[in-house]
This record gives sequence, C-alpha cells and structure tokens, in this order.
Amino acid sequence: GIMLRDPIRALKGTIAQNMFSKHETTSIIEAIHSKKRPAMSSINNHKHGCLPRWDGFHHFDNFIVRSLGGNYDVEPGQVTEEHLENAKKLLQKMDVLLILEELSLHTRQLEDTFGWDLDSQRTIPVSNAHANAPFQ
Repeated sequence: GIMLRDPIRALKGTIAQNMFSKHETTSIIEAIHSKKRPAMSSINNHKHGCLPRWDGFHHFDNFIVRSLGGNYDVEPGQVTEEHLENAKKLLQKMDVLLILEELSLHTRQLEDTFGWDLDSQRTIPVSNAHANAPFQ
C-alpha cells in the first residue's frame, strides 16, 4: 500500500520542513520551467533537513510520478505521460491507497485489507505547526 499527499500541501511541507529559502524555491521553479537542472550553488549551499544534497528539484516537480514511475532523476520538467502511466500501473497493484489529508475517508481500506477495527480506536487530533507558515 501507499499513503499519498495533496501535492500542494506536500510541497509546502517539503519547503518548511527542509528549510528551503525563497531564493532556493524560486531557483528550483525556474529550473523546472527552463527544463535545466538548477545550479547546485543556487540550492545546495546547505543540507535541507533529511534530503540528500543531490535531491532538491525532484520534490517540486511531479514527486509521486517520479517516485513511482521509475525515473526519479529525470531532468526538471521532463516527466512524461509514460512516467505517469508507469506510476499508475504500480498504484493499480496496491491493495491500499490512502490520502493523508483524507485519512478518515479511507479507513475502510485498512479495516478490509488488514482486518483492523478502527471504530474502537480513539481519534487523535492532528495539527501541523507549519501548515500556515510563510515561505522564508
């Protein structure tokens, strides 16, 4: 199975949790539009949270398709329909497909697939400190 995220919320989370500056974020977006890798010096002056130094624009440019489609390191702006179709084929093989922001709507999958009784579980409120954080 897999848990996916709303792409915009995932992007905001990546920026906030990995401490991308406004300049770095802009450089990455420009690289995607120009279909050229951003200059390493423009985004990798420091390590970003848990990301390896080589891994930056990937999270801004079709991250899930890159991750599941078999070509994670394809150049910026170069994710294709073929990559999307490969990702969709992989998703079709999974028994559980959850959306983080809609988790309460997807619990039936967990109950049916794993035999869990989630009605008996106490609901824990979820909060995210960076949900409304501005870009740095």
